[in-house]
Amino acid sequence: MMAESHYAPGSIVPMHIHETASFTVILQGEYIEEHRAQAFDCFPGKVLFRTAGEQHCDRIGSKGAHYVMLEMRPTWQDRLAATRLPSSVCQMHDKQNVMLRLRGELSIVDDVTPLAVEALVLELCCLPPESLIGGG
Repeated sequence: MMAESHYAPGSIVPMHIHETASFTVILQGEYIEEHRAQAFDCFPGKVLFRTAGEQHCDRIGSKGAHYVMLEMRPTWQDRLAATRLPSSVCQMHDKQNVMLRLRGELSIVDDVTPLAVEALVLELCCLPPESLIGGG
């Protein structure tokens, strides 16, 4: 499932969890995602991955924030968990704009959308190790 969110400047999203693993890319603005042990500066060009159940809060920057989040179905998590998904929270550089391409593909919705989405999610999960910024 993919969801797009807009937050006003200076907003705070209190501590919460997501039941599924997810990828988030910021389209405009910035925010800081705070976890127990570390914080991540989130701005355009970076993708944040978090495992299911990671408790965190979000502090939205002075320009607000507009981002897209892809929540992974449990079946995807099961298929990829052993080899591809990080074990915690990490950031990656999205040099190939995978999340934006995924967002675009979901706006088309035709006969090949499911296959295209699967290919893009696999590409996102297979970002090279040097793309890892923290955690993992």
